[in-house]
Amino acid sequence: MGFSHLEHCLSLVLMSLIWSIDQMAGFIIDAPREVTVQEGLCVHIPCTFAVPGDVTLSQTARGYWYRPDIYGECVAANDGSLVSDNAKGRFFLTGDVSRGDCSLSITNTLFGDTNSYQFRLNDTVMIDYRNIVPRLTVTALRDQPEISPVKSLVAGQEVTLTCTSPGQCAGYPPNITWTGVQGTSRTFQSDHTDGNRTTFSNFTFTASDRDKESPLTCTVTFQPSMAATSKTVILHVANCRNVDSKIIAGIVVGNIIILILISLGLFCFLKRYMEKRPLGNGRNEREVTEPTYQNVTAPPDHWRDATVAGSAGGQAGAAGLPSTHG
Repeated sequence: MGFSHLEHCLSLVLMSLIWSIDQMAGFIIDAPREVTVQEGLCVHIPCTFAVPGDVTLSQTARGYWYRPDIYGECVAANDGSLVSDNAKGRFFLTGDVSRGDCSLSITNTLFGDTNSYQFRLNDTVMIDYRNIVPRLTVTALRDQPEISPVKSLVAGQEVTLTCTSPGQCAGYPPNITWTGVQGTSRTFQSDHTDGNRTTFSNFTFTASDRDKESPLTCTVTFQPSMAATSKTVILHVANCRNVDSKIIAGIVVGNIIILILISLGLFCFLKRYMEKRPLGNGRNEREVTEPTYQNVTAPPDHWRDATVAGSAGGQAGAAGLPSTHG
């Protein structure tokens, strides 16, 4: 009891020795005052700080994040030497302290991480920035994984569904399991340019009639909190006969429409072709040939008399009468 009291007093003395000049002009920190994250997920706390113009940050400037109410328990440092076992591997000072960046990242969060956190600079000056002390609140996990694609299945057909974990974190990967249907699964991680990763699982199975309207559940469990979330989909499985009848009906209707369009097009083409096509010697069948009249000059009178006489003689000969010659 006495030792704990002495330890507390020593910590107070040590804190009093640290320069409390953060309230002086020039020592400024910019960070969100309130941050909320769901248990098991990750959070990034952007943070920048400044020093007065007469203070120069060195390349070896060290920064620390700690809990001010637990005897200065350090949770993150850019040298990694003073981090507590509880925070090691989950809290990271990701910013470049020599450039005034004090950003903090936390993965695989626990309910016990709910607390206030304070930044400390240790360089040519040693200072605690107290004007902004971010408060982290860890809430219950409520986000669900996503299952895709969700569509009607065909009995006897092999299908692969993908379950994507909520959150994009760089910490310990979550455990993803499938229940409800017999199949095989494989878990993967996709890396992002910011260093975070997305975890997903592919589940492959062959749909059958007994899977019709069956539930398929994907469960994601985060470490070390063991916080779990799940998503359930109902499988809609159709047998081959139902699918074939629908497909055939669609094909028949489509073909009928195509044939109608082709017939209309062919009819219009033939109609135009027959109207423009010439008949016979190039005349349209609607044209009527007009009789041709020519001017005939009447013969002289002695030709007419001879012709009449000749005609009379001919007629007499034809009647058996003797002809008279002058």
